[in-house]
Amino acid sequence: MGQATGTRLFVAEVGGQEAATGAVHLQDGVAALHGTATRPAFRGHGAQTALLAWRLRWAMHAGADLATVFVTPGSPSERNVERAGFRLVGMRLTFTKQP
Repeated sequence: MGQATGTRLFVAEVGGQEAATGAVHLQDGVAALHGTATRPAFRGHGAQTALLAWRLRWAMHAGADLATVFVTPGSPSERNVERAGFRLVGMRLTFTKQP
C-alpha cells in the first residue's frame, strides 16, 4: 500500500536525522494510517505522536472525514492513537505458526 495511488509517506526528523515514518492512504474520504516505525534511538521522544497529529491534519485538509488505524493491543502505538482520540471499534485476529 506504500506506493499505491492515494498514499502519502511522511518522515519525522530529529536533529536532522530521520527518526520515524508513517503513511496515510486516502480513498473516498477515509484515511488509513499505516507504515509507522521509529528508529530505536528515537523511541519515547514523541516522534510518532507528532507524526500522528501531522498525518491527521494532512488527511483532514485532503478531504478525509474518517480515519482508521490498526495497532497491536497494549503497545505504545495503541496508547498513542487513544491519546489522539481514536476509539476501539473492533478487533481482528492474527495467527502465527512457530516453525
